Amino acid sequence: MKLTIHCEHIKTNEGLHELLALLFDFPSYYGKNLDALYDCLSERTDDITLQLDDVSMLQASLGKYADAFCAVCQRVAEENPNFQFLLESE
Repeated sequence: MKLTIHCEHIKTNEGLHELLALLFDFPSYYGKNLDALYDCLSERTDDITLQLDDVSMLQASLGKYADAFCAVCQRVAEENPNFQFLLESE
């Protein structure tokens, strides 16, 4: 499964986590923070590619949180062979 996030639509940290919860069908107890994101993505056994389009827009909206989010996704990609993380810049 390939999921693409168009970063211009994300304006808040909460909005990012709400979108992720919806896209990945996270459980209702998802904590909507980076630790919870790591836990949920690390446990996935289905093949997933997450692509962020125009990550500079995410950085403009979320600042350092965008970098922390990308670092978590990259870490999961390194540790979970079922998860791929792609960044696209425009």
